[in-house]
Amino acid sequence: MTSTNKNKAFFAFLTLLIGLNYCKAQTVNYKITDTDPSKFRNLNIRPYFSFFIPPTSQVDGLPANLNIDAQYWFPKLLDVRAGICLGTFMGLTGGATYHLKDRVKIKKNKFVTSRTTSGRTETTKFFKAPASSKVIFGPSFDFALGKMGAAGFFTEFDFGLNWQTYTRAYATLSDGSTIKSSKNGWIDVKLQAVVRSVNWGSLIIGEVPYRVMGVGGQINLSGSVRPWKGVTLYFGLPMGVVKMMGVKQNGISAESTIQPILSINLGASINIL
Repeated sequence: MTSTNKNKAFFAFLTLLIGLNYCKAQTVNYKITDTDPSKFRNLNIRPYFSFFIPPTSQVDGLPANLNIDAQYWFPKLLDVRAGICLGTFMGLTGGATYHLKDRVKIKKNKFVTSRTTSGRTETTKFFKAPASSKVIFGPSFDFALGKMGAAGFFTEFDFGLNWQTYTRAYATLSDGSTIKSSKNGWIDVKLQAVVRSVNWGSLIIGEVPYRVMGVGGQINLSGSVRPWKGVTLYFGLPMGVVKMMGVKQNGISAESTIQPILSINLGASINIL
């Protein structure tokens, strides 16, 4: 067989495989159960633990907090947040997002039918189908006021943009089994500028702390898995950097120092209304 004929035979075999896979995909029969995401519960209470990088040299070790937050959505208008923090940081938090966009959109959702593993290779079979998602977008504002351990009074204000999506969709196959959409749940993403004020200085006894201001930015990811149930998992991960201005070195004011932002938040979301 010449090389030309070998190439033709190879491409014919490849085309046959693609055709067989296509036909197999076409045999997947399903019915989408799409619960209206615009009717999700409007009040969530979230008790969770947070572990975070200290925002000042006046706090030593790994700070930890118990937090209780509440969030309420006013449909087509805004959602508001308020909370209390107990631990290294003792104080109040809050904020709001104005809904420039608040609507239900039809999007392609991925439904995984099976996963098989062979050695180090995992094969995933899935199909995509249209389902409804609630989409919220608008400007956001958040704040924190209270006592940050030995550093005393701490303030932070965050301004930026907020994206939220909420999806609840299932596919019922011909054999009666049910598959949930890979997008199911509530996802919240904030891109924000950060302004904070905190006492700074070494932990040497006798040295007086001094006030500094920081300016930076963060991306704040959070969400709930299957939030339509009474109690479900909640997670949050704010990440960013702040430039602390007026920090002293050997008693002399320096230009600035970079302070990272990182907090790991894990807890529950309790859906009330």
